[in-house]
Amino acid sequence: ADAGSAAGAPPTTGPDGKPLPYYNPCPDPDVYYCDDTERVCKHRVPVVLSSTVVELYNNQFAKSHGMPMADQDLVKFLIKSRGLSAMRFSIGLGNTTIAGTSTMTKKRPRRVEAVVVGVSSRAMQVGVTMPIQYITRWNKEYMGEDAAGAYSSIIVKLKDRNQLAPFGEWLKDPAQGLRLEDNLGERFATVIFVIRLLFLIISIAILVIAIINIGHNFFIQVSERRREIGIMRAVGATESDVMLIVLGEAALIGIVGGLLGIGLALGIGWGWNTYADANIPRFPFKPESWFEFKTWIWGSALGFSTVFCILGGYLPARRAAKMEPAQALAQN
Repeated sequence: ADAGSAAGAPPTTGPDGKPLPYYNPCPDPDVYYCDDTERVCKHRVPVVLSSTVVELYNNQFAKSHGMPMADQDLVKFLIKSRGLSAMRFSIGLGNTTIAGTSTMTKKRPRRVEAVVVGVSSRAMQVGVTMPIQYITRWNKEYMGEDAAGAYSSIIVKLKDRNQLAPFGEWLKDPAQGLRLEDNLGERFATVIFVIRLLFLIISIAILVIAIINIGHNFFIQVSERRREIGIMRAVGATESDVMLIVLGEAALIGIVGGLLGIGLALGIGWGWNTYADANIPRFPFKPESWFEFKTWIWGSALGFSTVFCILGGYLPARRAAKMEPAQALAQN
């Protein structure tokens, strides 16, 4: 990691004790920096940022300071706009403490130099991510041997969001030897569950109302087509034939209505996504699409519309099938 001695580097403070502007005597400042303590050129600490940091820069810093907006390829953006030197920054070791910790260090604060090497979805959402070897060495230097092998927190990403609540219960198990200090995720999962349950109840209520309306409309149609049904029965149509005709019409209405509903949903979704992209500023976790249109959702929607139309038309179809030909022909 070293790149030769830098013993001839000037002091970092002036006669008045104030810090002097940073001077880097190393041969390649974009790759190496001069360590204040050891007076040698060391490799800059590689740092990875998350896309959330890029979004925060765009929405908070860039707008307020009149800076250009950054795209997801942050490295290319910075190099293109401000040169390779824009990737470099300083990290102060021993200058700050974390709220809630009681560990004090007597080590002299010092500065190390870092360089941004890219943006990754695996990086910490807020802050910077760097190789764990650096963190282990600094923890040992400033907080002792025990801190070198200890972890203050872990970040777990679940494959299934529905497993968030069971995972929280698993963490609370004393056998795991872990402590859950913040149950925000669990509370958030509970809120999501309540919202999904509410929408499920509303959807069921809408389906029940739809079945009642479909049944009512088919009862009216059967009453208006009594003579037609009577003629079909008189020329030899069986009860099953009449039921299949009425239920077939109901299924056809369900298929056509389902296709129209899917087309309307896709149109509304496309319109809202277009509006959101043009008018809603970017923010952390902003989705590429506000709607999820998977193939199984389309198939389920079409199937539900067909099935519930058939259910709504079953009783009217049964009534039509039981109708006596002579009675049907005699009625006006």
